[in-house]
Amino acid sequence: MTAIRSLKRSTDMEELLRSLQRRGQPGARVPDLSHARGSALMGALKTLHKQRMEGLRLYMALPHLEPFHACSATWRIVGGSNRSSKTFSCTAEDCRAWTGTDPYDKYVKTGGMSLVVCEDLDGVMRLWRSATTPQFKIIRDEHTQLWRAVRPDQNDPSRLDPYDDAYREKWRDAPPFITDRMLLGEPAWEDKRKRIPRLVRFKASGWTVLCRSSNGRAPQGDHYHHGHLDEQLCDETFYEELNRGLVQLTNEADQHRPKAVWSATSQTTNAQLYDLYEAATSGANYVRFFKTTIDQNPYMTPEGRRAFWESLDEDSRAVRYYGEFALVKAKVYGIYNLETHTCEPFPIPHDWARYVSVDPATNHTGTLFAAVDPEDEHVWIYDGFDLPHSDPDQWAAEIARRQPETAFEAFVMDQQMGQQQTTGLKNKRTVASQYFSALERAGVRPNRLGPLQGFFPGCKDVLAREKALLSWLNIRGLGPHTGTPRLQVLRGQVPEQFHHQIKKAVVDPKTGKRVRGRSVQCDLLDCLEYMAHFDPQYSEPVVYGKPAEPKTVVDLFNEKRKRDWKRRRGRVAALTY
Repeated sequence: MTAIRSLKRSTDMEELLRSLQRRGQPGARVPDLSHARGSALMGALKTLHKQRMEGLRLYMALPHLEPFHACSATWRIVGGSNRSSKTFSCTAEDCRAWTGTDPYDKYVKTGGMSLVVCEDLDGVMRLWRSATTPQFKIIRDEHTQLWRAVRPDQNDPSRLDPYDDAYREKWRDAPPFITDRMLLGEPAWEDKRKRIPRLVRFKASGWTVLCRSSNGRAPQGDHYHHGHLDEQLCDETFYEELNRGLVQLTNEADQHRPKAVWSATSQTTNAQLYDLYEAATSGANYVRFFKTTIDQNPYMTPEGRRAFWESLDEDSRAVRYYGEFALVKAKVYGIYNLETHTCEPFPIPHDWARYVSVDPATNHTGTLFAAVDPEDEHVWIYDGFDLPHSDPDQWAAEIARRQPETAFEAFVMDQQMGQQQTTGLKNKRTVASQYFSALERAGVRPNRLGPLQGFFPGCKDVLAREKALLSWLNIRGLGPHTGTPRLQVLRGQVPEQFHHQIKKAVVDPKTGKRVRGRSVQCDLLDCLEYMAHFDPQYSEPVVYGKPAEPKTVVDLFNEKRKRDWKRRRGRVAALTY
């Protein structure tokens, strides 16, 4: 080591290295090193040369991804198309952290803990193979004759350097990022035959790396200094556990605070990834997004790019070639926007009909209040709330607090949940029965009673509910309300997650169904869909304490004709649009 340090201070070290690299070439002159510490110096020089030839030292980032390596945000997303160097660049970042050789000094040098999560075990195998096998090409520099990575053209980074491209026969495989000398023994294998590691320890840096498939169980309780999520996650708890483990401790310098990367081509839907992407595009400090496409990868030939582009249909091309998020393409209510479907708040007149929609659940009980004006211009969502871990009496108390002078016309409840029976009681009661009894104890009774213990059942058919809500969101064509949607939401009167849930409603391309999961809360959206399928109509409200005037058969018939005419007009307008 003393010899190596002295060589690093030597002014002619580069000349010695070049001489060694020219050894064996015709006419090469190699200086006599017998005067320079003899064989010991030669051994140290060879060791230094071998280290300089390691993959991490020869690695050269693509110009547009160098800011990714320099960024010190807690979360960094590298998204884009297939074959755009996403996973490879993130693997290089991983290996720099694990070996304590990050040139930007973003990680602790020794004793770090890292969690790597791939979609499945095959993903773990591919990532480890990227770290331990040759992945890029090197060539001798035309001026220094030292080995370097084949590089992009400085004038056109999407193409190779003209010299490198002209002398492809001189290319050699670069050494891998991780070599055996860096490891503390053999990895603990998940599957040794397939070379799928489960735990890896590094000798010099003392880092420990846990490798997991998102099909398994997320490790709990560890503190992490680095993390890497690759592609989509089957189990969302991996992101939750990694995000928790990245919380900075008081004894950690701000420069070396924990960091994680997420590399993905969003071919399927993952709400957590898209949440981070939206946070990055909105300017959040803790996350940055870096996009890369196959057109920016100079190591792909123009012919290969063209063939790949032609092999894809339009939708696949947007995701796989241009790197757009599939989540954007698969939104259920992509036409929903705040400018068109929201309005300034105002007091709801007493002569408007009011309805309530509820989605009871153990964790969240979402509730929305809708009003229909006498002209049937819009359905106005004028209030709402989300009660976590509540019981029927707490919910009924919130309804009573919002009870106007007139009675609510009707209540709509999730049919499937409303029909479930509670356990542990002598007389089993349905959820709908409990909630309606709570309403009566709170002094609330609707004008119209439904068949579900007083509630009208919310439709169980998700596709039918989505179709009904989309008809509310579409801009109407012919008719008195041309150019406006049926739905209007009063700004600031409903919980903020109401808009969030509408925007995040997406379809999984694999199943064709709405994405559900622990991180996908949709109780308020479900309430809106139940209301849309129920299709509330205007009916003159009943004032509390005043008996309703009896209606004749002719009155009921005329009301039915009016409702049918409005429905037909709406269908004709939708078809015209």
